[in-house]
Amino acid sequence: MQLNPPNAFNLFLNRYYKKEKADFFDLLSSEDAEVLKRASHQQKDLSLIFPDSEKHLENVHYSWLIPIYQKIDTQLLPFAISIAPEEQREKLAKAMSVKVPPARLSPPIYRFLYGKLFPAITQELHLPSSDTSHSSLHSLFNFSKHTLLKMIDLLGMFELAETIKKIVDRTRLKKIYHCLNPLEKKFLLQLQKEKKTLFSIKISLSQWDGSTSQLRRLIHKVGMIRLAGALSGQDEDFIHAFVHRLDIGRGKHLLRLLEKDQIKTNEKTITKQTRQLLQFLTQEQIE
Repeated sequence: MQLNPPNAFNLFLNRYYKKEKADFFDLLSSEDAEVLKRASHQQKDLSLIFPDSEKHLENVHYSWLIPIYQKIDTQLLPFAISIAPEEQREKLAKAMSVKVPPARLSPPIYRFLYGKLFPAITQELHLPSSDTSHSSLHSLFNFSKHTLLKMIDLLGMFELAETIKKIVDRTRLKKIYHCLNPLEKKFLLQLQKEKKTLFSIKISLSQWDGSTSQLRRLIHKVGMIRLAGALSGQDEDFIHAFVHRLDIGRGKHLLRLLEKDQIKTNEKTITKQTRQLLQFLTQEQIE
């Protein structure tokens, strides 16, 4: 359920004033009462109004936290790192050359530090304040950070599929295929079998020197552009929730791409093709 203000207010009434709900509607103007009644539901779970910031934080790449932790007093830093989600704790400590206390903090100290630190992180990183499951691209959150990087390169296969149609040099084609991993070759073959013309962002191989590293940089670059195009149709909460799953370098690059008006061109087509790729990854049981 998407919690807009009327939905949230109904949830609050269900939780505390269910019996008096009808009487409360009588006190409102007819217009306000009608808005609330249209949004009426039976949900009573307050966590939908007050999302768990720790849950959101578990999905944030640790690199986003480093600039925030750098502002913390050096004496408090080990304890602040010790309350970070487990997946981020070791990487943060290593990145900041800090030895985290081995003993678990007492509950009162943990809650105190948590109450001070995590709301500040949530605010600074603009982490989502509402549910994002209503999005057509919500399955992006089903994949690990490692798989998301693979996905960016796979998005570049749409471009490559169109580009190699125009290449007649068999030696050059063989070099291109040699640069791809088995999963990319399989998805590329699937795209080549489609009779319809694929919308693609042009990828120029005229300056390609034949090396694997340069081609993979080109593929990743257009994959990032394509991903930004798909994200451009999502709301702000979804965008911020997703970009923070990637490392800070790629995440900030996506945000810069999203500031460009032309990135929204063909957004519906790119989103549809992105869903096609997500379905492929699911079928391949890639997590």
